[in-house]
Amino acid sequence: MEGLKIHGLTHFDVREFVPVAWLGFRGRKSTLGVRLSRYVEYPWQAFRARADIHHIVDHGYAHLLQVLDPTRTVVTVHDIIPILAWKGLIPGLTYPHRPRLIERSLGFLKEARFVVADSENTKRTIMEHCGCRPDQVRVIYCGLRAEFHTVEAREKNALRKQFGLPCGHTQLVLIVGQAPYKNLGGSLRVLARLVSASSRPVKAVRVGQESAEWRTQLDRSGIESAVVDLGPWPNSMIDLYQAVDCVLFPSWYEGFGWPPLEAMACGTPVVTSNVASLPEVVGDAGLMRDPNDIEGLVTDVLAILNDARLRADMIERGRRRASAFTWGRYARQVLSLYEQIV
Repeated sequence: MEGLKIHGLTHFDVREFVPVAWLGFRGRKSTLGVRLSRYVEYPWQAFRARADIHHIVDHGYAHLLQVLDPTRTVVTVHDIIPILAWKGLIPGLTYPHRPRLIERSLGFLKEARFVVADSENTKRTIMEHCGCRPDQVRVIYCGLRAEFHTVEAREKNALRKQFGLPCGHTQLVLIVGQAPYKNLGGSLRVLARLVSASSRPVKAVRVGQESAEWRTQLDRSGIESAVVDLGPWPNSMIDLYQAVDCVLFPSWYEGFGWPPLEAMACGTPVVTSNVASLPEVVGDAGLMRDPNDIEGLVTDVLAILNDARLRADMIERGRRRASAFTWGRYARQVLSLYEQIV
């Protein structure tokens, strides 16, 4: 790659190391094959791929620290949800057994020179559950791609027509996520109250594979007619953020919180939770409540839908907030860690 100049460093030759599964397991999805490849073959391949600085960009491969020079290795951690779920620390989510292999990988984190966390919340959890030191863990927020942008009202209506969504006076609230900790049941309870309390028609828009849990929650809600389920979404989420009036995201846990940030960058107001990393990402640019405060969430969504001044204020705040999350800033902060290692 082209040389990168930063402070005292004048040149980096960057190489991407992608481990390859054993020939006998390539193309197969057996659990045994995946585990043997990840925990036996990949370390051997990483040992042979030496460099001056190593950056393990996913914490699931932190066990590669056993064959790399830990004083010259950086590991990025997005979240440790399996560990937290197994310990009963994430509402709505359980883990069927002790995640021993994940524990083994994360157990190497404390050996790394630096650990990059997506949020202060993630930093706290890895210090508490993985034995990392405060000075070792650096919070570097992720960035957004440049294509996240706002659209005019006429373009919003065109997108709705394109995707077969209700137009006219109908107000659309987007529900994002499939995992149990996304609090889908809470979202449906909020929607049920919105349908009865709003002076205008309100519908929820949802995308993604239909899980058994979602189907059960939807059947219990009694408001299936108020949900537009688009199924697996082949298009850009940017288009969908731009087509709706509000994003409802009362998640119980997030390692970072992509949907609210992406929605704000698209000019769509956000009503979300005040837990985990979400306050760090949203700041004062969205309305936040306890994820179990159904009436409070209903009040906030109604305010976004019906108060034009508040809506305009939230849109502007969201744009400004989202613009601070750039990959350029992320890269500069990561490069500063490389400089310290060199």
